[in-house]
Amino acid sequence: MAVYYDKNLVRFVLEEMRECVEAGNFVVLQTRKNTVFEIDYNVTSKMKRSILLAIEVEDYFNTAEDWEFPDCYVHEFCLKYDLHTPEGNKTTVDIYVKFQIREEKDTGVHTLVLSLHEAENPAIYPFSRER
Repeated sequence: MAVYYDKNLVRFVLEEMRECVEAGNFVVLQTRKNTVFEIDYNVTSKMKRSILLAIEVEDYFNTAEDWEFPDCYVHEFCLKYDLHTPEGNKTTVDIYVKFQIREEKDTGVHTLVLSLHEAENPAIYPFSRER
């Protein structure tokens, strides 16, 4: 079920995510889509970090309850980001990012990035500026 956050809650989620990324407390799952994206655009670990830190409130489009983990939410964003193809051509890509912020007894607060790949569908942005 979708749960739309207001701008203040989205800012809070982004601040938490950024703190985790800056501290190195994040992981990007190696799914097929994420891996293909990395290969297609030569995305390095440093670039993943930069992409995550570039997300803004206006890139937000959804929050939903995680059906696998009760009381946990996934936050979805789509941002435009300049990347390079393997041939070296610069291109602007719509990147879909879905993540959770988790707090666990043994590891503390960390961000789990479930999706970081090229967007497959257009997003509806509740706080959109002209795109």
